[in-house]
Amino acid sequence: MSSPVTLETIAASLESIAQQVQALDHKVTMLDQRVEALDQRVEALDHRVEALEHRVETLEHSVEALDQKVTKLEAEQAKTNLIVETYQKASTQVVNLAFGLLATATITVIVTSVFK
Repeated sequence: MSSPVTLETIAASLESIAQQVQALDHKVTMLDQRVEALDQRVEALDHRVEALEHRVETLEHSVEALDQKVTKLEAEQAKTNLIVETYQKASTQVVNLAFGLLATATITVIVTSVFK
């Protein structure tokens, strides 16, 4: 047989329910605080990501500028190499010409001396 329902049992049940509601309210409050803290951390991370995106864009521009400079330097180096190569060939020809002229002059002097 079940016990009769009295005002005291109803009051005790209501008090128990009130305590459970209060405990749940406390848990909700704690969860709200944790969600707020997580929101702040997400917002901080979002700012850091934005800062990193800006730095990456800056680095991309720097790399593009460096790439253009390297391409320009490669072209200048190719021109310089061509100039140096031409200079070396011309120098060799001038030296050969000078020795040829010296040899010709020497032979001319010797031949002139011998036949006099």
